[in-house]
Amino acid sequence: MQNFRKLAGASALGVFAITLFDILLAMMPGWGAETLVHTSEEWFLQADNSPLLALRNLDVLNALAALVALPIYLGLMEVLLPRQKTVLTLSLLALVSGTLLMLVNNGALPLWQLKTQLASATPQELERIYAAGTLVLAQGGHGTVASTFAFLLATLGTLGFNIGLVKVPGFRKLGLLALVGSSLLALYLVTTLATGMVIVSLAMPGGILMLIWYGWLGKVCLLHKVAR
Repeated sequence: MQNFRKLAGASALGVFAITLFDILLAMMPGWGAETLVHTSEEWFLQADNSPLLALRNLDVLNALAALVALPIYLGLMEVLLPRQKTVLTLSLLALVSGTLLMLVNNGALPLWQLKTQLASATPQELERIYAAGTLVLAQGGHGTVASTFAFLLATLGTLGFNIGLVKVPGFRKLGLLALVGSSLLALYLVTTLATGMVIVSLAMPGGILMLIWYGWLGKVCLLHKVAR
């Protein structure tokens, strides 16, 4: 279990680094929401000019962070398993399901494969490639129903784990921090799915609180300093 806790700490710091990198990119000129594209022609051009921006706009960093985060919950089992078996099982199911959906639904790989076919394509093939690429964007691009639902599942899984964590002596502050952060993110995602509105006043504080949680949890797990 000690090895699981160290793995959880390293994973938490990994997610912290990925998330912070994503936030810093979003703050750079020319990297904001205005760079999101809606057709494959636009995405292929963007991928030629800035591959990192094109991949980021497909939520590749979010999917990577979700994948890196999974080992965190192996470490948390050490303190949760004897106390919260039902909550733990349901939360782990939500986390794994949400992460798998993010990875399977993400359009980066199929779009990149289509991009490699452009140079040698005939005019008729180009039309087919552009149509296929636009369909991939509609299904696996940023802000689609599937990607938002996948993020919601993973967020609910994190929320469930921290419902258990807040009851464990020595981890209450960590649990409370993530409860507030993941609740704000879950509310933001539910609102987005229901109305299509992007409420930054929910997403931003929720994201910042979860960023702090990942950094704090990484320190606790690696240094074995309990967050009382």
